[in-house]
Amino acid sequence: MPASVVFDSLVRSIQVGSLYALMALGLTLTLAVVRLPNFAHAELITIGGYTALLCSLWLTTNPAIILVLSFAGSALVALVAHRVVYRPLAAATSPLTRCCWPPSRSA
Repeated sequence: MPASVVFDSLVRSIQVGSLYALMALGLTLTLAVVRLPNFAHAELITIGGYTALLCSLWLTTNPAIILVLSFAGSALVALVAHRVVYRPLAAATSPLTRCCWPPSRSA
């Protein structure tokens, strides 16, 4: 097996592992701070990846611009999800949300 293939496989493995670590860290921080699991981290990272792909194909090949646009796309989707899903869930007073969303940290 050529050394270039081994090196390429190693680099790609580190990239994928870094994405998994980033998703796990985001899920852990959200659960620790808000006490509500946000399983949309993988979707937000995927949206950022697709935004980066589309920007690189249709708009520009400048990595800095692609990074900014993909971050903006993911942030916009995250903001909409927060407004549509998390705010109403935090304001809900049903027994199910009281059971699953503890309003105090003393419990």
